[in-house]
Amino acid sequence: LVGSEMCIRDRVRISEQTMTIMEKTTILKTTQIDPERVQALEELFQETIQDSDLNLNTEFDYKLILKHAPAMGKNAFALPSGSIIFTDELIEACSDDQIRAVMLHEIGHVELQHGIRSVIQDAGIVIVISLAIGDANGISSLVSSLPALLAESHYSQKFEIESDTFSCQHLQLQGLKPEFLGEALTLLHTDAVEVPLEDLISTHPSLKTRLENIRSHSQPTIEERHTN
Repeated sequence: LVGSEMCIRDRVRISEQTMTIMEKTTILKTTQIDPERVQALEELFQETIQDSDLNLNTEFDYKLILKHAPAMGKNAFALPSGSIIFTDELIEACSDDQIRAVMLHEIGHVELQHGIRSVIQDAGIVIVISLAIGDANGISSLVSSLPALLAESHYSQKFEIESDTFSCQHLQLQGLKPEFLGEALTLLHTDAVEVPLEDLISTHPSLKTRLENIRSHSQPTIEERHTN
């Protein structure tokens, strides 16, 4: 059982059950974003995913979901089916270019199947043991628990950097600077706008690594080349 072998029906089921778990625990609530702004964000999302350079896997059903999540704060995450969830708090903190950068980052998680791979890697030892002892019930029970595992899972730094790179590459193809992703990540890591970046990364070493990776993908725009 690996991420690439899981059929879309199972991905959808796991994604739906994960959302149900998060809504029942009141982590996610109905968005409070103004309807006109919601429409504008949906148009931004559709514009982003319809870019031909993305060459998205047609098995995934990409859709944008907005949720009010004061307990979660500024955040975004992707489910294996292609649902991309943004919290109101993140939307209110970011510009449209920064939001697009995060959208591309989350799309990267879906395309690279990080969500399913994360929970399966976490549960991998149980699968191996169940296979070794021929415990089909154990495997079945584990699969049924994947939604709960997914709701609690966190991506490894390797997966985050892979999705950062995916976002940077496609931002450039869409004529935008990778720095927009770095700005959004910095906003995600602090509630204090005035915190100096050097102080922030000193307490978040993983952020420093990710920002360095983003900078490595930055290239001068055509206009900047002409002025230099």
